[in-house]
Order: sequence, then C-alpha cells, then structure tokens
Amino acid sequence: MPGSIALCTIDFEPVGKRVQVPHGTSLMEAARLAGITLSSTCGGEGTCGRCRVGLREGSLSEPGEADLHFLSQLELLSGQRLACQAQVQGDVKVDIPRASLATAQRLQLESTSGEVQVDAVVRPFEVEVPPPTLEDPRSDLERVLAAMESAHGIRRLRAA
Repeated sequence: MPGSIALCTIDFEPVGKRVQVPHGTSLMEAARLAGITLSSTCGGEGTCGRCRVGLREGSLSEPGEADLHFLSQLELLSGQRLACQAQVQGDVKVDIPRASLATAQRLQLESTSGEVQVDAVVRPFEVEVPPPTLEDPRSDLERVLAAMESAHGIRRLRAA
C-alpha cells in the first residue's frame, strides 16, 4: 500500500519478548518498546559499548564506527552488535547477554524457582497517635512507641 510503513518483528531472547517496529528502528529503541531495559550508560550514543547483543537471524544495518570501536572483527563476524547502533532491516531474532541487561531484567532471568515467599523483617502497622498536649508532652517517638504497644502488643522497638 502506498504510504504504509513496513513493520519488522523483533524477537528478544532469552527474555522471550516480541515487538513490531518500523524498518530502520534501532534495536535499543525496539528493546525499550518491548519493555526490556538494556544497560547503556551513554544513553544510546554509542560511546560506552554496554548494549551488546547477538544477531541470531535476520538483517541489521552495517556496523558503524561505534561497533568497529567496541567490537572485535571476530565478534562482528559472529553477529555481535551494539543495540544502540544497529537498525533493523527486516524481521530479526536477537540474543541479549545477561551483561547487557539492566539489573532488574537480569534478576528476572536468573529466577528458576518460581514464586518466592518473602518474609520481610519490616512490616507496616497502622496506629492512631494522639497529638501532644500540655498534660502529655511526650515526644512523637515516645507516643508512637506507646501506640504500637497498646494497639499491637509490640514492646521492644528501637528507632534508627
């Protein structure tokens, strides 16, 4: 159709995300649209080399100066690219190494045990703390501790 934009399908592994983007979109932007946060201290300017990905299938733009600076010839031949510099030229499948994922994404990949039960040391409690009066001039902390004891039976609290 005249005037229509060709969309490319990008599969990101091992995170299992898929997104469709216009031809010429950078892999960094495609990852962001798929909800994947890649490590990139330079903000996608091609000056840090942290957003490395591996092309499994498909076609990307030719390597640019940043790719040639941060990646060896062997890495380029094996399909390694900087996500901020590589633009999609069609449907592609991309491997994202753990080191290229932001910390939160990396943690998502490393969980193999399913749901985790959290037994936090800190728990929220609701208490009604009376305001200070001339008859009861205790500090806010003293009044909170007294309210915790009377409402929840908790005595030995320490404030830090």
